[in-house]
Amino acid sequence: MDPAIPQRALGRSGIHVPALGVGTNRWGLRVREPDQLLSVYSAALDAGAHLFDSAEIYRSEKPISECMRRD
Repeated sequence: MDPAIPQRALGRSGIHVPALGVGTNRWGLRVREPDQLLSVYSAALDAGAHLFDSAEIYRSEKPISECMRRD
């Protein structure tokens, strides 16, 4: 992780995460253009967002992993 990107404590866990993150609660929905999420994912990484907020209910793990694989 780039040391120039500000970090924040994740509660009292002792873990630090990037201050800039991306919520993925809509990423599990069907997307007309498969490359649409990849462009958003790549732009987020370029902006320094290396934290992707996911939850089981979002169903976004698969789209995120696909972006990671293709990027």
